[in-house]
Amino acid sequence: MKSHILLIIALCILESSKNVICGKIPDGTDSVHGEWSQWTNWNKCSAPCGNGVEGRVRNCSSPPQANGGKDCVGKSLEERPCNNGPCAEPAFMVSLKSTMNVYPGVMNWTSVDLNVNEMFDPKTNRVSIKKPGLYFFSMITTSPAKKSIDVMLENTGKNVGLYRRGDLRSEGAETLSRSGLFVLSQLYKPVMKQMTSSMLYSSENGRETSWLGFHYVSDEYLFCGSHRNLQYGTVQWPFVSAMKGFQENSVLSQFKASKSGLYFLNAGMRLGYTTANTQYKAGISINVDRNYNVFQTPLELKGAITSRGLSDTFSRSVLTRLTAGDVLRAEAHRPFSTISPILSGRRIESYMAAFRLNENLPYFQAVSTDSTCREFRRINLKSAIYDSQRSWNSKLHEYNIKKQGIYYIEFTLSKYRTSKVDVRMFLNKQMVAVSAKQSMIDENKHFTRSTLLNLKVNDKIHWENYGCVDSDASVTIICTSAVSQN
Repeated sequence: MKSHILLIIALCILESSKNVICGKIPDGTDSVHGEWSQWTNWNKCSAPCGNGVEGRVRNCSSPPQANGGKDCVGKSLEERPCNNGPCAEPAFMVSLKSTMNVYPGVMNWTSVDLNVNEMFDPKTNRVSIKKPGLYFFSMITTSPAKKSIDVMLENTGKNVGLYRRGDLRSEGAETLSRSGLFVLSQLYKPVMKQMTSSMLYSSENGRETSWLGFHYVSDEYLFCGSHRNLQYGTVQWPFVSAMKGFQENSVLSQFKASKSGLYFLNAGMRLGYTTANTQYKAGISINVDRNYNVFQTPLELKGAITSRGLSDTFSRSVLTRLTAGDVLRAEAHRPFSTISPILSGRRIESYMAAFRLNENLPYFQAVSTDSTCREFRRINLKSAIYDSQRSWNSKLHEYNIKKQGIYYIEFTLSKYRTSKVDVRMFLNKQMVAVSAKQSMIDENKHFTRSTLLNLKVNDKIHWENYGCVDSDASVTIICTSAVSQN
């Protein structure tokens, strides 16, 4: 009997170390075991775009553990992966807010119109390459036709430039364009420089002088050019700075695509006088050869120079579908002379570029318009060759955005000889870009303008001409990267 009593006392002493004597606390109340509260809602994803983490919490408070009761079992924090949609690729666009005299040195941009991932540094006026890869740059200048212009894009591995020799007989503003394709790492700091003193036209809404660039994800690309004047016939490109997914021939005149798909093509040339004092007409065509024959000619540049002292720079982009094994080949044309007015030099003014598109992103290509001098009208694009989102409204003559993203937009028009013309681009009826060809001493020729915009669903774009335009026209639009709507 005593042994039983001793055993009970021992057990009670053991329990007393937990403030409970034989299942009771000193004041006579029971212990309380903790229970979890309800989970909170999932919090905001940690990443504004791309992959991130979101979490939710609960507390051991329904009821809380008390009087020696057991604590809650399990975790108070739960996490899971989340995705807010794709991140925008690096991109920027800068411009001048007003007309100004500029001097040799780094261009001092007065307006940062777009700056995705802080690609452009406004303190240094240079570009920061934070994501290695393929980059496309486009330069636009608008200056008095009688004044020369000379700008360079430097720190890209190979300097490229845009040059025009003015003519004192010319009047009005002239828009020039050129582009380039580069493979860059963090070591590069691209910058646009003015090489000579000049006057540049620009305005806050027209952005007539601007510079833009964007990163593009593609494994098939090509950029080739020439540092010497082009001879007529098939063009040989002695300078190839970027190439992947293409195979070149021995004389660098043909480039065979390794993969089928939709490709973005861009070409440029400088047209001017060499020796003879006659009118010069010339052009470059980009041919697609299939089975050793010309299959299509998706891109043509043409121009005419009527003044011995004048030179001009042109560029243009199109979209075209290539089949694996197709060959890109440039051909220089001159109707009635062996003298070459297609010029190129240290600025690589004459060139060809291509890269395969991501067809999951929106794209658009339209050509041809009415040949007219009617003004205050929307430009009618007669043939939409590619329209991945069915975005072109042929009745209202406008392009409707159906997917939010960063969009590269390029429009090329031709003017009549002895006429002046401005082409204006509108976003939701607000002017956002102007291109001008106002010299009256030149033949009808191409002039191109590019811009880069962050566009939202239901945004609408249209163009208007002020002056006489020819029927040869094109609009090229590609979404460089989608942007999350969150």
